[in-house]
Amino acid sequence: MAGQSNQQAHMAHDPGPRAARNRAGAAARAARAVLAGCVAAFFALPAHAKYDVDIDAPRSVRKLLKSHLDIARFAKRDDISEDQFDFLVTATPQQVRDLTATAGYFSPVVRTDVRMRDGKRDVRIAVDPGPQTVVSTVDLTFKGPVD
Repeated sequence: MAGQSNQQAHMAHDPGPRAARNRAGAAARAARAVLAGCVAAFFALPAHAKYDVDIDAPRSVRKLLKSHLDIARFAKRDDISEDQFDFLVTATPQQVRDLTATAGYFSPVVRTDVRMRDGKRDVRIAVDPGPQTVVSTVDLTFKGPVD
């Protein structure tokens, strides 16, 4: 019996050709799984191209819009999803109204147009800011004590 136990112990340390094939097969399966994961990750990356933004507006508001409109600020990012892009386009007219109001333009007319050109989205934003409001005088009246 002692010899038999010794032989089994020896077999456990010397796996033989079958165990070597099993290890090789497991390594190959692991390599295929890693490769499949890499391929899946590659295809899961956003495939959305960057887009161009053209702002057609008077110089007095164009710089303001280029600097602060979300759609213009995110134009060179390649991680914008289709839903995010659609939201940016939808939000643009209200953002234009809010931004031009800070410069005294309270009735802008905004048009957005998205087209594909050479496989890349091209966003055109046309802005007619309307008349600029100018405050020429201010008359303040106080009633009661002023500290």
